[in-house]
Amino acid sequence: MNCKYCSKTFCVGADIEINKGAADGSCPQIAVIHQAKNDTPGIVLIKDHMANGCFEINYCPMCGRKLTKDEVKDESADN
Repeated sequence: MNCKYCSKTFCVGADIEINKGAADGSCPQIAVIHQAKNDTPGIVLIKDHMANGCFEINYCPMCGRKLTKDEVKDESADN
């Protein structure tokens, strides 16, 4: 499966747009799935181009693929 949100080697996938809420000014505007080597996958919430919070996840919320910290390759080893 090729999900644009979670399929990259060092993954900061495509933006997940967040619908506007009642408290428009204080809500994050986008979220991204973040995976780095030896780090637990998570979702980073972004507001005004800055990280505004994060939480760990086990599965991609878009495609349902299981995410693990061991699957991310060390790209520096290729050089």
